Amino acid sequence: MKNNLEGSSISVSLIIPIYNTEQFIERCLRSVFEQTFENVEYILINDCTPDKSIEVSERVIKQYPDRKVSIVNNQKNIGLAGVRNIGIKMAKGEYIIFIDSDDYVEPAMLEEMYHKAKVSSADIVIADYYVNYPQKQIYKKQVAPSTGTECARWILSGRLHSSNSNKLIKRELYLNNNISFIEGINMWEDMSTIARICYLANKVAYLPQAYLHYVQYNSNSYTTNITEKSLLDIQAVISILRDFFGQNNDYQQDLVFLTLKAKVDFIMHAKGDIRKKLCQLYNASREMIIKHPSLSVFYKLLLLLEKHRLYGFIDIFIVLYFIAKKIALKVKK
Repeated sequence: MKNNLEGSSISVSLIIPIYNTEQFIERCLRSVFEQTFENVEYILINDCTPDKSIEVSERVIKQYPDRKVSIVNNQKNIGLAGVRNIGIKMAKGEYIIFIDSDDYVEPAMLEEMYHKAKVSSADIVIADYYVNYPQKQIYKKQVAPSTGTECARWILSGRLHSSNSNKLIKRELYLNNNISFIEGINMWEDMSTIARICYLANKVAYLPQAYLHYVQYNSNSYTTNITEKSLLDIQAVISILRDFFGQNNDYQQDLVFLTLKAKVDFIMHAKGDIRKKLCQLYNASREMIIKHPSLSVFYKLLLLLEKHRLYGFIDIFIVLYFIAKKIALKVKK
């Protein structure tokens, strides 16, 4: 471990898991090291990356000698959740934020989010974000309610994105409530943690400005490599959140949405017998599917086709959907 951190009065701990992002890591690091906010510690965790991400990182770090940086080299690959837990244990900052090493951020992010946290006495600050495709950038508004309990509902129901990277979170929320990422889970791992963290927060502040660039063209990222293991991860996250929120009637409709969203992922990404097996886990009536306020038309059609076991039509429908989506993106350019 390399460590040049001094003192313990740190405002923000910025944690970056590093794995297989050699093409993106330099841009990510320059964007965080060039923040206008000074009182930051940077914790970089190498999860046994097989490429030259660490060599690139060390070269960039040398160009920012005033930044407080720690590099942790894991002895074995433990996955994204385990890496983030290491970051939480190491962090000394009043607030924590996670940035993925293929994403990048705007220079004023930490200064403005931390200022918002202090003037609002907020446990969590949520900002807007950009989604970056190869030829397109989309602005995503994230207007959030001011209470943690309501914010958790919005996360579960899909009205707010569950990413950690557009959220500045008080470190004591993790420590005082024994909240950690579920190790071994690499899909929906944000959802499993953020929904619970939001529920436990007293005050949430919304900042109507985008800082995070959420990159959607890294073919090595967990979210673009959906496997049977990924689908089982989603199933595990659903179980965790059902256990946590299941006794509270206020969250039942939001949990229904979450399970149906999971079912859509099963329908779209699983094949054959595994698809049929996973889809049997979460059943909903035809009326519930049609009337659920948070389900898109696409979700409703897909779920109704599955309910009637029209798997041949499902595959055709998915292909047509993605063709239409590509055409729409080209038209908007």
